[in-house]
Amino acid sequence: MDTTQDISESLGQLHLPARLAKPSLSPLLNLPPEILLLIASFLPLEPMGSLSLSCRHLYLSLKNEYLQPLKDADSNVMIAFLQLLERDLPLHIVCPQCNKLHFTPLAQRYQVSDPYNYTDRAKWPKCRAIDDLGRWSDNMTPSFSSAIFLMAMKAHRQDKDTTVILNLLSYSDVDDTSRSFAELHTSSARIRNGSLLMRDQRVFMFPAPLRIPLSVCAPFGFCAHNSLSNLAHLPRCGIHVPSADEIGEYENKEGIIYCRYCPTEIRIDFKSYGKDGTAVFVTRWMDVGEGRDMEDVKWKVRLGRFDWLRDEHSYARGAICAAFEGTDDFRFESLLNEEDEIDLITMCPVSWPEYEEVTDDEDEEGYVVKDGRLVSLPEEDSMCFCIHDD
Repeated sequence: MDTTQDISESLGQLHLPARLAKPSLSPLLNLPPEILLLIASFLPLEPMGSLSLSCRHLYLSLKNEYLQPLKDADSNVMIAFLQLLERDLPLHIVCPQCNKLHFTPLAQRYQVSDPYNYTDRAKWPKCRAIDDLGRWSDNMTPSFSSAIFLMAMKAHRQDKDTTVILNLLSYSDVDDTSRSFAELHTSSARIRNGSLLMRDQRVFMFPAPLRIPLSVCAPFGFCAHNSLSNLAHLPRCGIHVPSADEIGEYENKEGIIYCRYCPTEIRIDFKSYGKDGTAVFVTRWMDVGEGRDMEDVKWKVRLGRFDWLRDEHSYARGAICAAFEGTDDFRFESLLNEEDEIDLITMCPVSWPEYEEVTDDEDEEGYVVKDGRLVSLPEEDSMCFCIHDD
């Protein structure tokens, strides 16, 4: 397993220049200070600040007159200034949340922490705190970091190997705290066609046979525009939950369900493990974007505070899944290895808890899956759980 030092050294190799060129003296050094100040007076704050950092002579000539206004400027001006600097700093990215430059070899500093460890929260950079908000809202994978996302995309655009940095966005955890099920949650990232794609999968292992209707509280994430976020919502949203007699020959009737307002896809599958249990697979794919435009809806909508944002582009059903997997024939159980299955079966409760109340009456459907979208039934006028497609 790589140590922190090994990972930092690997990240530092991403942008090492072949050879540093010997700097040449600028002809600006021959100008008197009065002329330099006159030139600076015609420049916007951002390029003026960049010019002042060209050499010590320019900095000393301009700092008293012009650098303080730059420090006092609003965040948009500072971001534009940092973007000018970033062009010549291959090991740095501009963080729009922190209004600072972040150093790629120290990418591990921006990893999301254990969700129950708050001892160092006061020391977190602002971007990490915002990412944490997105994680709690389930709009993003548990390990997503905006800073690491930007670092990975910059390295990709420079044709560097992004394996090490993308691994920092991976996640795997088994949870047996529920009395009704054991859960395996995994996530990973890949760059396809210039965009960062994320896939996460939750596997819920229940005691066999599965209780119908499935009313247990088992949360998962879809997107900010869709409230289908719990296994208890499945009957309500028209997603078929197979009975014990059906699950042996189960086939997914709904297929991939996708959001009309952001590039997010999800599918829900079931698999019987005989007497050992019944598994529910919830797999999600997301396109986070290129990391170029800090106002890109693909990325911004994942942050937890922008659920009102909508991407006006149209997305073909299944396109994100196919791009991530490299095939149109995704096998939901293929992500599990033998060790994962053993862990889930071992941690799964032997039987359903006594307190779990299940009625014999099936929930009335309020929605139906039509061509990959959740469509409200015309006669239904009760509480809305999902996206309307009308």
